[in-house]
Formats: sequence, C-alpha cells, structure tokens
Amino acid sequence: MIKSSKKVLIIIPTYNEKENVERIVNAILKIQTNLHILIVDDNSPDKTWQIAQRLSKKNNQVHFIRRDFKEGIGPAYMVGFNYALKNKFDYIFQMDGDFSHDPKMIPLMLAVAQFSDWVIGSRYVKGGNIKGWGARRKIISWLGNFYTKLFLGFQIRDWTSGFSCWNAQVLKKINLTSDENPNGYAFQIAIKYKALLAGFKPSEIPIAFCDRKKGMTKMGGGIVNEAALTVVRLRLMKKELMKTFV
Repeated sequence: MIKSSKKVLIIIPTYNEKENVERIVNAILKIQTNLHILIVDDNSPDKTWQIAQRLSKKNNQVHFIRRDFKEGIGPAYMVGFNYALKNKFDYIFQMDGDFSHDPKMIPLMLAVAQFSDWVIGSRYVKGGNIKGWGARRKIISWLGNFYTKLFLGFQIRDWTSGFSCWNAQVLKKINLTSDENPNGYAFQIAIKYKALLAGFKPSEIPIAFCDRKKGMTKMGGGIVNEAALTVVRLRLMKKELMKTFV
C-alpha cells in the first residue's frame, strides 16, 4: 500500500449521476484513509452537483467543482488535473463515477504506480474482461484499440480506458492546456499519446470493467468517429506535440 505521506486525488467527472455519486464516494473512502476525491460536475440537470456539494461540506477529503455547462469529459479532466497539480497531489486518478471501475482496484494501482510513470486499468491484457456489453460493442471497442495501437505505434492495449493512475510528474511534463485535446472520450487516447511521446512508460494491469447498473450511458453514436479522427490528427501532429513538452 502507498505510504500515507503521499497525497492521492481521484478525479470523477459527473453529468447526471445523482444515483451514483454518493455511493461511489462512500465506496472509495472505505478503501484507504489517505484518499481525496474531486468531483467535477458539468452543471447536471438532475442536480448531481447539489449532492457533490453537500458531500464536500461534510468531509474535507471530498472536493467539488461545478462548471457552468456540459463541455465534455476532456475539459472536465483538464480542470481536475490542474486542480491536482496546484494542490500538490502526488498521484492522480481518472475514474468513472458509475461503478464501471471497481474502487477496490485503487490500492493495487497505487502500488504499481510506485514503479511506473502511470498505470492503466486495462480490459485487454490477460485477466482483463468486460461485463454487461453485447458482442457488437465489444468488437467495436477491441478494433478501435487495435487500430489506435497500429496507427500511433505504441504497444498500449487499452487506449480508451478511463481508469488510470498518474504520477504527478508526468502531468507536469505534458501540456495540459493545449487546444488539441479532444472534448469527448477520445481525450483518453490523446493524453496517453502525449505522455508516451514525452518518454513516459505505463504499466497495464487487468481490470473487470462492468457496465453501469444505474443512470444513463453518456456514450453517443459519434464516439467511434471522434476517436478515429483523433488518432489520425494526433499522428499528423506528432512533431508539433513534442515541442509542447515543458
């Protein structure tokens, strides 16, 4: 288990997650005593932000940012990353708020992070799996990750995983404010690619990804197209991206 002197922040972007947000916060806080949680809510119409605000007032390990409107998961994570660096957290998680990612994996990911630049919770390494998806969705996801690996030239198996643990030094090195970051789920590909170009190396550990039980999915029909176009754009911008490292 990670030493208690290290500051750990788990960033959870939310939009209409009133059925899940309090449950996921309570589940995480039971895992380990030194964990902090940042909820970044995009002004959810279902008032998720009110629940998050209440939780933050009740517990000083829970932090909350309410944004003005829905802009996408990429900008929400940018807000979270910059908050984490400003407040000197040592390890920063990306994690969904709908229990697709098991909070019980957090201690293992933190342990692996001691020896890696960042850790990816992967569905596509040995031992990883997906529960609750139909065959078509699984095939599209697998093909998308294979295409990304082939096109970008790095051997990550799960480019689109949204469950990661970053060493703060990695996020300090890469440019978190540049315009080429996608707004949607393709952000997961972009941030990994930039870290790889900067010379950082991840570890992938197997996770069981479980489709949400409560609430509505945010996955729209344009996600596949967005990801495909993002991969091409990132590859074309390789030289420009490498100039942005600080």
